[in-house]
Amino acid sequence: MLLLVLGVFGYFYTVLPVYQKSLLDEEIAQKALEIKAQEKRIADLNAQIQTKVADLNDKDRQITLARSNERNAQTLAKSAKAEAEDNYRKLRIEYLLSALAIFRNCPSPFYKKVIDGSELSSCTEHATSKASYYLSNLSQNDAQHFKIFLKKKVDASDTKFHVLLDDYRQKIAVAQSDIESLEKQSSELKAGSGSSQIKPLNYFSESLELSFKLQSALQAETNTRAESNRRFRKILEEISKEMTSAF
Repeated sequence: MLLLVLGVFGYFYTVLPVYQKSLLDEEIAQKALEIKAQEKRIADLNAQIQTKVADLNDKDRQITLARSNERNAQTLAKSAKAEAEDNYRKLRIEYLLSALAIFRNCPSPFYKKVIDGSELSSCTEHATSKASYYLSNLSQNDAQHFKIFLKKKVDASDTKFHVLLDDYRQKIAVAQSDIESLEKQSSELKAGSGSSQIKPLNYFSESLELSFKLQSALQAETNTRAESNRRFRKILEEISKEMTSAF
């Protein structure tokens, strides 16, 4: 019986932490792959921009050479303008999607020690600041429209965010209260382990029970943070979809 107890005890203090660390390492590796994919996308977009810029420069040179013939010059100018507008329309959506990808990656508040409730609103500033390169390549009207519309959509979702925040605070408070209580009980049990009133078998049994409860409380805290983060990402995704439809 004692070997079984020690085996279970060892599982929760050796195997389970290693397993949880491997899950965390896997998540980090996945995020790294996403970042590399985004970096490749940005590099490809920059290459397209350079190519289009070179094409437009070539058109400008052609227009200069054709000025001796007014009719040809006007035709060429209209063609170049139409091509430029067509290129802008094609690249415009890429700029907007890249800016929204940055918005969706806004830092989650549910892994912070202190949450003040302004985190969703801060995502607007986060997006416009980090995506300044993409917004600067849009027309002034499009860039301004993007900023105004994004703020409007974020403000409209603020109530949903605060409902999520209230639910998170209630659940995390319960989990943390349980953790503190169990840690206190564990400390008190350990402090009295040398007492003749506590038999070794009873001590190991109670200690194991407390360990199980503490692990459950810690897992409940982790699950609460993960689920709240998932719901937060869903809010950002919904806003992003509405923005994409609007543009």
